[in-house]
Amino acid sequence: MVESKSKMAAWVILVQSASLLMLVLYLVITERNRPIVIGKLERVGVEAIDTVMRARIDTGAGITSLNARIVKVTKSATAGAPDRIRFEIADDNGNTKSLERDVVDWQRIKNKGDEGFTKRPVVKLDLCLGGKEVFGRVNLVDRSDFNYQLLIGRNFLETGDFVVDASAELTSHRSRCK
Repeated sequence: MVESKSKMAAWVILVQSASLLMLVLYLVITERNRPIVIGKLERVGVEAIDTVMRARIDTGAGITSLNARIVKVTKSATAGAPDRIRFEIADDNGNTKSLERDVVDWQRIKNKGDEGFTKRPVVKLDLCLGGKEVFGRVNLVDRSDFNYQLLIGRNFLETGDFVVDASAELTSHRSRCK
């Protein structure tokens, strides 16, 4: 009788331990898959130039835009091969760094208050937002007249699984991923 009570107690402990382990695993997985909440203005790491910029988060913009000075576009001589672009990016302190990338697309953007469209080169860059590294498409444009040199669009928000709290600013303490 004592032996069967001991076995029963051991089974109860085993079942409780397994249940507790399953609960902990569920909580870890749920926390890992929960979207990161960010504000309407955040610090974003631009990995290619190892700097952090203040960026406006814009759920109305389809694609991310970065202030850049186009230095040179080299058209590909080979059919189907991408064009190359050399451009300069200035950080928040005005320091410039040069980059060269493949042009993955040319985006047509409707001119504000004007007729017609502007063609912008699109490249791929790694950005770090909320401690999460996101690799995606960024169009290059002269944003020097804007308050923020970087505008994060829906393409990065969806890829990175972010939720925007429009009443918050600078919520992320981790603007670097490396």
